[in-house]
Amino acid sequence: MEVFQVYIKQQLPQYLASLPIPATLDGYLELTQEEWLQIAPLFSLIFSMILLISIQFFVGAPSSSALNTAGHEAKEVRKLQKKTAFCRCWQSKKFPLCDGSHHEHNKRTGDNLGPIVVE
Repeated sequence: MEVFQVYIKQQLPQYLASLPIPATLDGYLELTQEEWLQIAPLFSLIFSMILLISIQFFVGAPSSSALNTAGHEAKEVRKLQKKTAFCRCWQSKKFPLCDGSHHEHNKRTGDNLGPIVVE
């Protein structure tokens, strides 16, 4: 826990103070490539956090009316509509989907490789 406190109280503020963050929006146009690389991790973190929050807000969990909360009644089961076969031999012309190229690959190499089927 002490390592976490040191990071939050000392290292994080030092890192943020060392970033070349301009005072105005026009200042971002004047940043060099090296300065952009310095602030890229911070912007990536901020963007990721906004994206995750947005997904939770707009998509969110299913409404409570969609859940079966009764005790012994049949439970809701959701299945995908179709099976999808994904190539593992890297020979498919429709990669990442399987087109059956593994059959020829197996004959040629003596392998026993097939696709991954996801339902």
